[in-house]
Amino acid sequence: MGSGRPFGESWRQLRQRTENPQALGATAECHYPWEVVRMAERQCLRCGAPYDEGATVCFTCGASIGELETPTQPVRAPKGPFANATPSATSDAPPEAPPQAPVATATQSQGRPLTVGSHYPSPALATHPPRRSRWPLVVGLLVVVALIAGGAFVARALLAPPPVPRTITYHDQQQRFSFAEPALWTVTPRSDGALLADSSGANTLTITVAPDSTGQTADAVANALATQQSLQSARAIAIAGDQWERRTGAVTGADGATRVVTLYVDVHAGFLYTIQTSSPTSVATSINTLVYQPLLASFTFS
Repeated sequence: MGSGRPFGESWRQLRQRTENPQALGATAECHYPWEVVRMAERQCLRCGAPYDEGATVCFTCGASIGELETPTQPVRAPKGPFANATPSATSDAPPEAPPQAPVATATQSQGRPLTVGSHYPSPALATHPPRRSRWPLVVGLLVVVALIAGGAFVARALLAPPPVPRTITYHDQQQRFSFAEPALWTVTPRSDGALLADSSGANTLTITVAPDSTGQTADAVANALATQQSLQSARAIAIAGDQWERRTGAVTGADGATRVVTLYVDVHAGFLYTIQTSSPTSVATSINTLVYQPLLASFTFS
């Protein structure tokens, strides 16, 4: 068996010799090389400590030898021409990117469920029905609003009363009387009063002022003037605070037209005042209501 050490070398010494690389490399100093090989083959797969043949538990880490030998033995690398080839650490080639899962598009995913590994289609890629333009509806609404506004304007223009003209007060040049001028009528001053006429000249109102030299009453003067034009007596009327005599009737003029003539007579402050209105029969009533009566109501002595 050779010279040297006793066969019963202690476990601690044998382990130190086994773990020492110099002891493994120096075969000349190793007296029992077969024991070193057998001990190197029986190493715990968890902690790497050697164990005795037939042991069931590693005395270093406590792992079960029977459970580690069979199912967890390391798999040997396949032998081949490139078995020992290792990738170069200094290789300039970039690492290959891992394969990516296929992406399911909106067209591919329609009509079938998405499988594992596929992605849901992006909302931007999903197909939508074309939107209808809202411009025709907007234009139609604008047209309806314009028609309603135009109709309201026309209705207001037709139903609104005529505008009230600005009132202008006429003053006699000799400071004898004044009155409110009718709209669209023309006032012509005279030395003995004033003449008013509308745009057609068919409707007139004449104011005459003369000194009362004879001392006659208003009734006598009214009768004398009424006889000349065949006028009838009518009830007296109050104008500017005085009672005026009134005569009225239909008079046929030189042109053959019949007009309604009304005469008002009063004596005030030594002057004889006469107001005479004349209008065609067809419009006499309306002109009297709209023009003559408002003028008489505004008449005042100066």
